[in-house]
Amino acid sequence: MMPTGRQHWFFSRLAGHISNPGSDIGHLPFANITTLSVSHSTSTDSRVWLGACRGVMRFDSNASNIDAWRVFNSARYMPNRQALVNVSSLTVLSRRHDTPANLGSAAIAVTSRGLAVIRFEMWTLAKKADYFQRFFDEPSRYVKYGLVCGCDMSSWGDIRTCVKGPCDSDGLWTSIHLAGQIFRYAITHDKQVKNETWKYFETLELLNQVTGI
Repeated sequence: MMPTGRQHWFFSRLAGHISNPGSDIGHLPFANITTLSVSHSTSTDSRVWLGACRGVMRFDSNASNIDAWRVFNSARYMPNRQALVNVSSLTVLSRRHDTPANLGSAAIAVTSRGLAVIRFEMWTLAKKADYFQRFFDEPSRYVKYGLVCGCDMSSWGDIRTCVKGPCDSDGLWTSIHLAGQIFRYAITHDKQVKNETWKYFETLELLNQVTGI
């Protein structure tokens, strides 16, 4: 039971139900709750964090019904590609006073597969683009024969074990990357970006011209 002003929310651990007078929110994203935690920050935070066998959920009692839940599971947020991670402990960190209220507090989850740290930052679109571009620019990670390809890791989570194999979608990934780089050059007018973009165009042109006959 979590008091938020005059409201009290009740979470059913196994059945996955949630109830509150006047609310239409009837079910959690998934059941089997293993732990529950809230922020002890002096700053107001109406969010409740719940750990479960399949990851972490965050409930915002001040949000509309459709936006009340955020789910953090799978390899994007949890330290394993498997769906079952069994969160055994969950701690919500105190939020700094200068942190925007819409971000909420960070949380640390102890799972059977490792430690997961979930935190939120305000980024501009330019900062986000630069962050992912640095990943792409790492030598020989995503490029093969001039085509953008996937990177399967022989040891999950260890980018040093990247293995690139043939894939019928390499042309698709390359065309998407090419389009993004064209927009990038249109904004930055960086000649190096233009030169790199032209290389991908030439690869796609060759791919289009080769008939195999």
